[in-house]
Amino acid sequence: MIRLKRRQVLALGTSALALGFTRAVSAQTAAPVRVGVALNDPYMEPFYARDRGFFSTAGVSVDIGPLANGGRILQGVAGGAIDVGVGELTQIANAIEHGVPLAVFAGGAIQRPEDPTLILCVAKDARIRNAKDLEGQTVAVSTLNSLPAAATMLWLEKGGADLSKVKLFELPLGEMGPALARGTVAAALMGEPFITDNKDTVKHLSVPFDSVAPSFYIGCWYAQRDWLTKNADTAKRFASAIYAAGGWANTHRSDSAVIEANYVKLDAARLATMPRNTFAQGLDPKLMQPVLDLALRYKMLATPLLAANIIAA
Repeated sequence: MIRLKRRQVLALGTSALALGFTRAVSAQTAAPVRVGVALNDPYMEPFYARDRGFFSTAGVSVDIGPLANGGRILQGVAGGAIDVGVGELTQIANAIEHGVPLAVFAGGAIQRPEDPTLILCVAKDARIRNAKDLEGQTVAVSTLNSLPAAATMLWLEKGGADLSKVKLFELPLGEMGPALARGTVAAALMGEPFITDNKDTVKHLSVPFDSVAPSFYIGCWYAQRDWLTKNADTAKRFASAIYAAGGWANTHRSDSAVIEANYVKLDAARLATMPRNTFAQGLDPKLMQPVLDLALRYKMLATPLLAANIIAA
């Protein structure tokens, strides 16, 4: 995660992002809500909501713009190119700490021990068995200064490893399997479909998210406070559609896999066999606070931040 000061984020503006928005059909005459998402499982709720008609039922018009990652979504929301985004709280809180007027208004993907979606892996022939074995080694994470990176550090620390002797290295998810095979890194926090793609060459070491809390938000929905104030009813309608879509996806895994496969370009049958996220049905500050406390512990935030203070009124 790149730490951006407010002036840097706001300077991006609408012109900085080439957003390929696609419209959700609605009877509403109001301007559509511009939504930023990434094309992976925790971000799929708007696609479920559009394709299954939940946005139309809620009476909200939506344009969905796929972006590369949570950092680009955050830049778009802060710069005014996007109205609503979804992302992890470490990034959102860091922007707020730097003066960007954001607020959270709905829960997104939620971590549950029975559905791990990020797993710390090592090469199949590695002799690494625990956190201590990673001292003097390099561990790959997709983004530094992020929830996954902080969770990995917490697992290492709880396992007795000296963090000063472990190097975290930023590496795209798709490159982690080959890096483990080459021995470039000793461990990697991998996600799907790459865990499945490399199942013959890697083995599971741990689930670092289990060290954080029994359950917490992997992502939350947020917007600029001014937009939420001026569009309070629209935000409520949007949240209701997102919760409806998430609830449907939670109980229709095969059907939701078909929709997701269409956007992420994976085989639906294959996708249906992979661990996938569970989606929240409300916004609970108790599921936000562990992430904020973890970010503070590893100096990804400079000062303590209460979840209640970043939730929209």
